[in-house]
Amino acid sequence: MIEFKTNRGFIELYEHVAQPQSHAIVLVHGYCEHANSSPYVNLYNTIKVWPGVSVARYSHPGHGGSHGQLGYFNETDYVETLKDVCSRYKTPVIIIAHSLGGLTAIRFAQTYPLLVKQLILIAPAVTVANHPSEPLLKYTPKFIALPLAWGFQKLTSVMPRIPTGDENESKIGTPVQVLKFRQDVLTRGRLTVPDAMQWLSAMLKLRHQTPLNMKCTCIIGTKDRYINPKQQESVVNACFRNITIYKVPFEHACVADVNDIILNALNPDTIKK
Repeated sequence: MIEFKTNRGFIELYEHVAQPQSHAIVLVHGYCEHANSSPYVNLYNTIKVWPGVSVARYSHPGHGGSHGQLGYFNETDYVETLKDVCSRYKTPVIIIAHSLGGLTAIRFAQTYPLLVKQLILIAPAVTVANHPSEPLLKYTPKFIALPLAWGFQKLTSVMPRIPTGDENESKIGTPVQVLKFRQDVLTRGRLTVPDAMQWLSAMLKLRHQTPLNMKCTCIIGTKDRYINPKQQESVVNACFRNITIYKVPFEHACVADVNDIILNALNPDTIKK
């Protein structure tokens, strides 16, 4: 593990750097996961033996061994952290991202398109299912959505994020025990109001940007109960001009189930086994 220092704090980072390097792949996990969640470890171990391919996996702020209050979400922090990781490589990166990682990856690509070669998204958290905010996301026009998103971000910058009882790490003990606590308790993670508003702000913004030309593959679980599958398809189609969509009979946490699709979605020149 590399304890990678950014302007916002330390990030838990694992990487294999190929010499010489022709491609770089970054794995981005979802909410309540971390760099050592098994689907990302397995993908990392598969990719790192490919000649010329560098690969990295890291924990979002507030997840795993990275800085930040347990389980929090801040769009700017997440996007800039991904930029810090991607900037370690000499070439535009291929990003493989799940759920909240997918939302982060799209916002990153919209903000820094020259740093991204290809996106592979698995159940990206670009909308919600059976939630009061769904009509707001779906029907709000651009001239309202963007100022509203800006307002949400400004408001959350002054709102306290009240920690839950699960987040009291001060009495746990050693750093190793703290890391295990963070990894275990995240499986029961829940968003606070500022986190939810940041998430809503990011979802509002991504729908109203110029469509990107980079190659994108989106894998949608048709049994997803958290992220509306039809809206996933609608939103990613609006975000990308060059997109391939796979619909699979899985629920939201399906990274381990779709490894073959993920690997086959990589550009042919990336995989030279």
